[in-house]
Amino acid sequence: MLFPNFDQVRDLKDPANLRADIIAGITVALVLVPQSMAYAQLAGLPVQYGLYASFLPPMIAAMFGSSRYLHTAPVAMVSLMTAVTIAPYAQQGTELYLGMALLLALMVGVMRLSLGLLRLGVLVDFLSHPVIIGFTS
Repeated sequence: MLFPNFDQVRDLKDPANLRADIIAGITVALVLVPQSMAYAQLAGLPVQYGLYASFLPPMIAAMFGSSRYLHTAPVAMVSLMTAVTIAPYAQQGTELYLGMALLLALMVGVMRLSLGLLRLGVLVDFLSHPVIIGFTS
């Protein structure tokens, strides 16, 4: 389905739901803006890239995502892994570093899209339960 969450728009006709959604949106924005700027710095990138990462993916996830409860935003672990992956090859703040970070993001996105299209999410079943619990908490 192209827009799996589109049926949730009907809930906005109720003023109580609309008010609650507006409050939730403002709350998320107030938390996400400084948090995403910090995560961009952790990754060694200019802070505006953290803002891009905090606004664009949630909009796309809202349109095409399969769950209204799925969290789509920058996280500390990915920021740290980005910095650790690129640091041996380029100095932070250089154009090369930025280009490598963008290329890494593109490669990860293509890989995740491929795994999803090939329905390889079942590979998670082979991970032990403690590993999954440790990673998600």
